[in-house]
Amino acid sequence: MTLLVTMLVIAVIWGTTGALFAVALHTRGHKLLPWLVLGLAFGPLTPLLAMDATRAQGASAPITLREAEESGGALSVLVGLDESPSSDAALVWVRENLMPLGVRVTLATAIDSESAANPVAFDDKARAEAHLAVAAESLGESVGIAILPGRAVDALPRYALEHSHDVIVVGQHEGFMPLISTAKTLAKRSPITLVVAG
Repeated sequence: MTLLVTMLVIAVIWGTTGALFAVALHTRGHKLLPWLVLGLAFGPLTPLLAMDATRAQGASAPITLREAEESGGALSVLVGLDESPSSDAALVWVRENLMPLGVRVTLATAIDSESAANPVAFDDKARAEAHLAVAAESLGESVGIAILPGRAVDALPRYALEHSHDVIVVGQHEGFMPLISTAKTLAKRSPITLVVAG
């Protein structure tokens, strides 16, 4: 009986260790489910598998599908979209309040690092590109479009700094976990002015 208890304890420690690494990778912009499966199977060996994934995360660059045209306005705005009703409301707010002022606008969405770095991962990129194209159509041809690798809370400020945006606009999520929403996290950490619209 002690052998069975020992094996059970080892299995729990093995799986828990791998699951913790999977959650840590998820907080860095990786997909949770595949890493959770790998973490449960490989336990404490998961960091060895993760080294290649984190290298790929560092290598993946934003995919700029269309550059924003200079509008002559003094303000450059980055709008974070995620296919939610609140980001759609933020898009409407930008159209009604900022576009008449002649600002330069770039629409961006963040996808997980694996999809951004993998040329075969067509579904996530294609869905993001299609959503951004529809959103851009509602604002006009002068807006830029970009797909960013990683979590939105990290990717949006990084892209805004690299491309000289003055303001980030996102929607406010009112739902399941409002205390850890992208908007609240950005409000605490973003070095760029943040507007929570919608």
